[in-house]
Amino acid sequence: MTSQKLLEKAVIDGETLHVVRSTWRDAAGLSFDVYGSDGAGLTDDRSLDYRPSLDDLRGLLEQAQLTAHFCRFCGKQIPKTDPPRIVSMADNGTNPWCCADCWDDRLW
Repeated sequence: MTSQKLLEKAVIDGETLHVVRSTWRDAAGLSFDVYGSDGAGLTDDRSLDYRPSLDDLRGLLEQAQLTAHFCRFCGKQIPKTDPPRIVSMADNGTNPWCCADCWDDRLW
């Protein structure tokens, strides 16, 4: 990655969403990611190839509120109130989430 830039902060249903644009070395195009006010990624499993509209942001927020994360190690559901713990070495397309009980700082 060569750069990241915060493009906008949008407030939807009282939640502040951060839209971040990433530029990549040796790759054409841009990537757009969306984060909640708690830092949790709403596009963790896939970046967007386009700047999201307000309707896109609303859809991502609704999906995030409905979707629960599960620990990749023990399978336990991770409460939405827990801080995000993402295993940095998780392969693309795999579950990167880890619960507090299984977390070890070496996974960061």
